Amino acid sequence: MADWKDKLRKLAEEQGMEIEAPSESGQVPKFGRKLLRHTEKVHFDKNWKFNRAATAPYNFVPLHEKPITVERFEGFDCYDTAKRKTGYIECEIEALTPIYIRGTRTKTEFEGGMESKSVSAFFSPAGETRLPGSSLRGMARNLVEILTWSRLDTDRKRHYYFRGLADKSKLREEYQSQMASFDQKSRTSLYLMSAGYLEKVGTRYRITPAQVINKNQFDRILREEAGKRMETAKSAKDFGKTYQFFEENGSYVVISGYMPKKKRDWVIHPPDPKAAKIEIPENDLRNYRLDENRQAVDLLALLDKDPKLILPCFYVTWVDRKNNKRVSFGHTAMFRLAYEQSLQDLLPEETNRSEAPDMAENLFGAVTESGIQAGRVYFEDGILLEKPASTGSPEVPEILSTPKPTTFQHYLVQTSDALRELRHYNSETFLRGHKLYWHRRRNWMAKDLQMSLSKIQEYKRETKKNLVIPAAHQKIDEDNKDKLTIMNFAALDPKLKKEIFEFIHWDKKSQYTIIEALPQGTRFKATIRFENLTPVELGALLSALDLPPSCCHKIGMGKPLGLGSVKITPALYISDREERYISLGAEWSGESAPASSEIEEFEAQFEQEIIRQLDAGEKPASKKLWDTYRLRQLKTLLNWDNSNIQGWDSKTRYLEIEHKIPGKDKTGKDNKVNEYKNRLVLPVPEQVISSQGS
Repeated sequence: MADWKDKLRKLAEEQGMEIEAPSESGQVPKFGRKLLRHTEKVHFDKNWKFNRAATAPYNFVPLHEKPITVERFEGFDCYDTAKRKTGYIECEIEALTPIYIRGTRTKTEFEGGMESKSVSAFFSPAGETRLPGSSLRGMARNLVEILTWSRLDTDRKRHYYFRGLADKSKLREEYQSQMASFDQKSRTSLYLMSAGYLEKVGTRYRITPAQVINKNQFDRILREEAGKRMETAKSAKDFGKTYQFFEENGSYVVISGYMPKKKRDWVIHPPDPKAAKIEIPENDLRNYRLDENRQAVDLLALLDKDPKLILPCFYVTWVDRKNNKRVSFGHTAMFRLAYEQSLQDLLPEETNRSEAPDMAENLFGAVTESGIQAGRVYFEDGILLEKPASTGSPEVPEILSTPKPTTFQHYLVQTSDALRELRHYNSETFLRGHKLYWHRRRNWMAKDLQMSLSKIQEYKRETKKNLVIPAAHQKIDEDNKDKLTIMNFAALDPKLKKEIFEFIHWDKKSQYTIIEALPQGTRFKATIRFENLTPVELGALLSALDLPPSCCHKIGMGKPLGLGSVKITPALYISDREERYISLGAEWSGESAPASSEIEEFEAQFEQEIIRQLDAGEKPASKKLWDTYRLRQLKTLLNWDNSNIQGWDSKTRYLEIEHKIPGKDKTGKDNKVNEYKNRLVLPVPEQVISSQGS
């Protein structure tokens, strides 16, 4: 007996799994014991080649194994004129594509309940078009982090969520191993999650476990039967089609949303008065709220709105590798589950080991566990140099969705593109690195708009407005009669377009937005002030602004659509602090000349210092900073000339749920494939360019 168990345990270890014996009570382990993950480490700088390559409007500058740290700056109370530089950089910024940064609401609009997404005008405080200093600061900091081998500025305590019921990769087994499995012999599902009741007590949230009856805390019931009982239930709670429940003899019947082939709903047994309450840790509450991809019910939001509610729910508990108690929960048994590893677990150990600041933290400031580090660079709003020939008119861009970091085959380092070998957030791998968007020249405006007929009818009833779409511009979906396509939207009468804009603002759940982008050729001038920077620090800041030939920056909204490409030309002014304090008129009378000739000198000092630091590591670095592996990827991503490559828009598009492929199906319709299901892997930037002829 022991022999086959030892063999099984050894086989499991070879597969990166861990087997735990049943507990003394004989119950199946509840969670997190099968660790379906790769055990070998990955390499940061290995140029893995993928046959199943994905396309995306973004890519990544790879991480580094060890950040370069510096001494913490403490001299805020004086100017070190001998060793440090103070002054400002004047940047002329030219838009190579249309650019857009959303304006802010007025006090009246804010108090009237207007949503920020309803503001279509470009950022214009007090009626003056400006380029926000905060946008410039964010862009510059991101590049300084990359150039100086600083730490990746990310939410280290963040845990992402997943639900891999039908995933083709090993994520499916990962989910099943922690939530449910299928017994082939009895042809029944074996559920590993628990059930109970979620409530809010003061500022805390806790779960009361349900009673265990016949070895289970819950049962199943046919959907038709559950629906009939719901109609006559006296204590029914209806939070939409995805979450309804009612009490019946102390138990609660929970009706969740529709799924293909779903035949049953859930009956949770009454609360167990003897069971210990389960407090939900603060970090799990925070991560639950941050889960943008949860499209169903937000249990915490329901409790925040009505603290008297007691919500039937499902949950799992476990202790992570750092011995922290963890809880994941949801409104239905197959809820979205938190990955065991946080983003910090997916960063190199050296990144978390040192408390010394990196250069980006020293320059821009940081809030750390040890305190607050003030910054020494200050970004002013960019002033419009001249009004463009034609100001932006309101337009509807293509739908901009939120980033999907749960697309792990893009956001994590992969060593293979084989579906069964992909690494996810519970695998031994690392975050991919700094995310940047390709430059693209394309029409960013939506060609067709997808609308709901029932929503339009509701809008017309509520507002008493007569919104009529011409027959030549509308198409009804054959499979979904409520789905209306407004075709060739740009060609509509301006008055009708304005009416549709009003409908989009009215529909709070609309994925569309309205923007007034500034056209290509718009120019701004912005000032960046700095104090007490060493020549190396100043060189880092200048290197982030003064890019190599053909390289340009991205700023503002709509980057994946082709908006936001700008060319920055910096001019450096060094302040003579001693002269300034001796002469009242110093640096005010205009005699201070720009030190543009010094820009290359400061950049060279910065380059030499970074190369020296890299040479002191395990691997020798290139003698040219921009020729190192990481910065070659950065230079490739920032290269404006890429946008001239034939077929570039197709090579940098988002994947599609219904991507057309050659040929017709049996019904004569176009063949389509769901590219997301196949989990295509994103190559590194240089590989995207090298394959541009394929």
